[in-house]
Amino acid sequence: MPGRLWEGLLNRRPGKPREIGITMVLDKLDGPTGCLGLEERSPYVDYVKLGWGLPLLVDEEVLRERISLYHQFDLDVGFGGTLFELSYVRGRAREFLERAWEVGFNVAEVSSGIIDVPLEERLELADHAREQGFKVTFEVGKKDPTRRLSLREVTAEIDAAFRGGSVWKVVIEGREFGRASCIFDESGNILSHRLSAIASTFDHSKIIFEAPRTGQQIELIRRLGPDVNLGNIGWGDVLSLESIRVGVRGDTFLIKSKREPGDLSPSERFVLFVIKEFGPMSTSELKRRTGLPPRTIYSALKSLRGKGLLERTSGARSPMWVLA
Repeated sequence: MPGRLWEGLLNRRPGKPREIGITMVLDKLDGPTGCLGLEERSPYVDYVKLGWGLPLLVDEEVLRERISLYHQFDLDVGFGGTLFELSYVRGRAREFLERAWEVGFNVAEVSSGIIDVPLEERLELADHAREQGFKVTFEVGKKDPTRRLSLREVTAEIDAAFRGGSVWKVVIEGREFGRASCIFDESGNILSHRLSAIASTFDHSKIIFEAPRTGQQIELIRRLGPDVNLGNIGWGDVLSLESIRVGVRGDTFLIKSKREPGDLSPSERFVLFVIKEFGPMSTSELKRRTGLPPRTIYSALKSLRGKGLLERTSGARSPMWVLA
């Protein structure tokens, strides 16, 4: 941590263990590099994910030692979705989870990024992992850009994950290179409408956005504040990212937290976002644009009206919902 010489110059960040402002490092089994190592970087890292199927390629004793070392520095350690999906397709998902816990992993990622794992089965396996003691992350998104989930599918999966009760954080797929994924286009630029819909619909403190590129990290911090959870960070980028979070470089100089009280339900956030984004609309148009069930729409509109956030006006053809 910074010495006393610098006290008062840095924006204060929550200490560990953190639930906001999480930094998840993608470990390619090469570890921290450069003149600063694990001891210097670990205060700024919360969770290390051993990528892909790499844990299968090293001796188990070496793997255990590596995981144990990370735990000594107060770091959660998880495996990537590739291992989960491989175990699932082999019909050994539950056995794999038990073995992973025995080896020392304490974060389990449940995903459907490569193959199609039915949502209900993913939720059941998330429950099983949680019962074993794992912190459970639930990854949303596909690795193949030609199979990108629609925004409606993305929000439905996030909602289902949180409703299940076993998920610690939802992970938004960003891949290692940050291109052609859930919220990034083929060039790695943020798809604003997707990010806005997700952040407006859900409490983003419960979501980890995979963002391996510095430009993506800067943009997410500018939009969602320094306490946004970020993943797939390289060991060599940990200190750089922390400097962006605490506002000691030009891109985010003296940036302040943008977190607001999360007093709206996911459906209320989504309905409010749609009206903010597209303007006044009727109840029937809201149903079409959101894809939410009629009962959910009516409940959200009633609640938002009661909280003074929406008003109902008489349109030429049918009543319209507008921002209050």
